Amino acid sequence: MAKVRPLTPAARAQLKKDFEAIPERMRHAAKKLIDETAARIVDQMKLGSPDGEGALDASIRAEDISTESWLRVRVSAGGPLTTRQTASGRPYDYARAIEYGTSDTPPQPFFRPVRDRERKKFNARLRNTLKKAAQDS
Repeated sequence: MAKVRPLTPAARAQLKKDFEAIPERMRHAAKKLIDETAARIVDQMKLGSPDGEGALDASIRAEDISTESWLRVRVSAGGPLTTRQTASGRPYDYARAIEYGTSDTPPQPFFRPVRDRERKKFNARLRNTLKKAAQDS
């Protein structure tokens, strides 16, 4: 049976440094994956949008809302660019009308199908990314 030698102080210090770097490497890898996924979602939503590079397309965006302890990106559509006055004078975001339809127009979903498809793939991608980041030295 092989004899195990104790680590030298220098080797112990290097090992500690390597272990401390793992979470930062994992966070960096996860952040990169999240940003790439958000950009892909935005691009696919714009391609699926019936607006054809108009205000709806311009309103589709990704916003980094990460904190110290959470990595997050919010993908949204609509807002000031797509809000119009109704006949009664109330504001209405027509991005919702396109996504869900109205009594006069059928739904033309551009947001939920892309979000749902990417959500299904994301967890597996994240698991693989974190595993690789932990193994890379």
